Amino acid sequence: MKVLDGVPGWLHELNRFLRLRSLFVLHGNIYDQYLYPHPEGGFRTAPSLRVLLHLFLQDVGYSSAVAYDVIDGFEPLIGENAELLSTARGSALSRARSAMRPALEAMRAALVNHTQPVAVVFDFASRLTPRPTELTTEESQTFLHLLKGVGESHVFHDQEGFRNILIFICDKQNDLPPWLFLDNPHTKALAIPRPDRQERGYFFTSQRHRFYHGPDGAAADPDPRIETRFIDLTEGMTYRELDNLRAISVAEPLPVPEIGRIIDIYRYGVRKSLWEELDAEKIRHPEQAIRRRVKGQDAAIAKAGQIIKRAATGLSGISRQGANNRPRGVMFLAGPTAVGKTELAKALAEHVFGDESALIRFDMSEYAHDHSDEKLLGSPPGYVGHDEGGQLTNRIKSKPFSLILFDEIEKAHPRLFDKFLQILDDGRITDGKGETVYFSESVIVFTSNLGMYRPGEDPSTREPNIEYGMPYEEVRARVMEEIERFFNERLGRPEIYNRLGRNFVVFDFIAPEVGLEIMDALLDTIVSNLDERRGLRLVVSDQVRKELFETHIREHLDEGGRGIHNRIEEHLINPLAAFLVDEGVQRGATIHVEVDDGNIGFQAAG
Repeated sequence: MKVLDGVPGWLHELNRFLRLRSLFVLHGNIYDQYLYPHPEGGFRTAPSLRVLLHLFLQDVGYSSAVAYDVIDGFEPLIGENAELLSTARGSALSRARSAMRPALEAMRAALVNHTQPVAVVFDFASRLTPRPTELTTEESQTFLHLLKGVGESHVFHDQEGFRNILIFICDKQNDLPPWLFLDNPHTKALAIPRPDRQERGYFFTSQRHRFYHGPDGAAADPDPRIETRFIDLTEGMTYRELDNLRAISVAEPLPVPEIGRIIDIYRYGVRKSLWEELDAEKIRHPEQAIRRRVKGQDAAIAKAGQIIKRAATGLSGISRQGANNRPRGVMFLAGPTAVGKTELAKALAEHVFGDESALIRFDMSEYAHDHSDEKLLGSPPGYVGHDEGGQLTNRIKSKPFSLILFDEIEKAHPRLFDKFLQILDDGRITDGKGETVYFSESVIVFTSNLGMYRPGEDPSTREPNIEYGMPYEEVRARVMEEIERFFNERLGRPEIYNRLGRNFVVFDFIAPEVGLEIMDALLDTIVSNLDERRGLRLVVSDQVRKELFETHIREHLDEGGRGIHNRIEEHLINPLAAFLVDEGVQRGATIHVEVDDGNIGFQAAG
């Protein structure tokens, strides 16, 4: 037997076992098109797996091969097998699941024949039963009939050990009954992967002339750097997807050196990345914009600035070999509650994408139950909600340039962390519909309250781990210790902790000077909104602000920014609303805020 150089590795393995096994199960990337070497050099395209098997079986020496499926019955692949083809053509019953007996008998006859080696390709084998572990009597007899034929398959010892073989083509190996292939010496299962680096290189060299080459159509001299870039950026793509890139190149038109833009059009439907259109000043000084919304938290703001600059320049993951499909940026924000973690994410989304609505937020307490991954990614085929898709995958499909916020990540079901790891490592994930969704243009932010408490002496209890007034370095060390404990011990996933690496940012408690800034910002917002919505001028003097802070807020800074908001609502907004109603204050009036021994009062004029 011979096999041409350049065939995929799984075909080499099939060739190796042709004289050892009688039943082969091909699964995985079975709906692709394929490259197959031409005897005179180069490659030709096989538009289906059937055609590829025809070329391969012919090359290794089979003079008779047929393909069968339950819709169209038999068709010849190599030569003419009168018995098989007459069975299919002479009886429409062979096309019906309820009357496959003639076809099964013909396949079994082919497997035991002593005349010539025959290969029978059984296509769409996944559709023989919807429940491979719960077969009906009829389904069980179908597989038993075939298995018996495989067991009786004739070996042509006088012809280099050729044997009659049956090849199942199925989506997944477990679409077939386990007893068909487990511990069965007749069976060899082979996974068909997507094209590897070498195979994508073959595609590039054989198809490069079909990409767009400028107005004159002349192909430039091959540049090995372009080939390497093409191979890197197309990691994980099928041959059909690679051919789609070629079609986009011609239609747009974009030459192959612009492979990055071609892929962006294919994945996201955009010709130019939003990241490439960012204003230079936004990239140069992001911290200034973030500080307008997030007070204090210098470490977090500095980290956010680094991420924006790295994302905009496309340097995320640049140290890795191969394709860089990782998200543009990743942050894990931890520390006390209500100190600005979510606000920082909103500020990032607004600054980078120009609109806070670019933030896609998921409260992970809503994904704490088993099968929560189906809510995010979509239900698999055959389950309720399959057609609706997943909440995460649907959103990122429609808005690929987004900031994705996973809030309170520690509350997510442990199964979801497998998905998070895949997104962080590969930048893509497959949804319930089988479609690939890409995260390579997004920024991902996790927030967590891990580290606020630690297990008590009684494992069923917990006690405070950090307290207001602790030095920031101690707060950070204690929080990081509990985060590491969570991933390594409670979750048992140290690889996720390691993958997040230097992207952890621990927030500090709100210091008094920062609390005063937050209070002033809230008061300014109240003044502005009251003027705009009610036509009322509210005057809050510096002295009033100071007394309001010292009397009602300073002692509650451990509650964070939310506590400041609650205190202002309780001691200013509620009394102000009562004053406006009780006094019948009309539009155009000026209202002075007064504080006497901690009590808020108002005076209206005009």
